[in-house]
Amino acid sequence: MNQVNTTVVLPVWHVEPWQQHLTTAVVQILRAATQVPFELVIVETRSRDVEALADRYLHFAEPIGLVKKLNVALRTVASEWVVCLSNDVFVRPGWLEALHACFITYPDCGYACLGGSELKHAPEAKIVEGFYHAVTLMRHGWCYDEDFDGWFADADLLMRVYRSGQRAYRNHAVVVDHLGSATYRTLHALEERKELYDRGLELLKKKHGDSPLLVYRILSEGLVL
Repeated sequence: MNQVNTTVVLPVWHVEPWQQHLTTAVVQILRAATQVPFELVIVETRSRDVEALADRYLHFAEPIGLVKKLNVALRTVASEWVVCLSNDVFVRPGWLEALHACFITYPDCGYACLGGSELKHAPEAKIVEGFYHAVTLMRHGWCYDEDFDGWFADADLLMRVYRSGQRAYRNHAVVVDHLGSATYRTLHALEERKELYDRGLELLKKKHGDSPLLVYRILSEGLVL
């Protein structure tokens, strides 16, 4: 596992002073809890608050949107493996090994994730088909569809993974702590979030409505497996 070539992409958009401290804590725990080599790419707009924390830093003076921001970073990656991590997710020891274990255990794995602590409902160390987008591992080469404004861009990518003949697996050997409610309310008014959600869901249904997969029905109904 020490030879795994992995890049962790961390998108950041700080609009309030306290968010810098949250991102700093996330990165500090990420480095302390990770025993295998990785490159950390931080892509940020508006400020340069956490540039010193990154192995490689991408900065934009003006907001370009989360999906475009992720794609800019993904297109610069030279590693074999890419992790997309939110700046409100705290990982635990063994997290990266657990992600790679999904690919090692299942040859048809194309998308690996971990459960959130609030979602842990499988037996310890069990890998099951499923998804939780706060922390994901993919092979290099995948990008998000920029027609999505944020909501359901990850679900669309997951559906494209399935269309390619691969599957998504979630390893419950390690879970993460996702403080989603600590950040999203500060970035957009709730009404705007609802509009983006509805638009993303409609686009997901338009693109993948012919899918016979159970995973599509679960995603299109806004549920997490």
